[in-house]
Amino acid sequence: MKIRLLIIFLLASTPAISYESVFFCVYATDTCVDQKDAITVESESMRGLLEQVLSGEENFVGFIDSAGTTLQFFVDQPDAVWVEIPDPERKGSYGKYMSNTEVDQLITELKEPYAAYVETLGLAFTKW
Repeated sequence: MKIRLLIIFLLASTPAISYESVFFCVYATDTCVDQKDAITVESESMRGLLEQVLSGEENFVGFIDSAGTTLQFFVDQPDAVWVEIPDPERKGSYGKYMSNTEVDQLITELKEPYAAYVETLGLAFTKW
């Protein structure tokens, strides 16, 4: 609940996050958009989408930048969101757990290129 409220507040006061398309799944409502069918969501609708995604464990949302890099967020449990950038060529992903506060800041300031987040966030590589 805490992450949901913080993200809604921060997105309401932020002009727009930078992304090409988004995919997500909200299991409570069985609303999912597969990565291969990623869509564009208007800023006004993004707040509602993130509220839904971040309201339940195992929900996820992923953003794809103009270079095709994916940055995705998996709600593992309250105050523990797995953030990762998949690297299919290396058969693994760069990721780490982040707190609600860290996720709030990252999403509200999301900028391309997402590949830079591997270094700036200190994401660790894990083989699949």
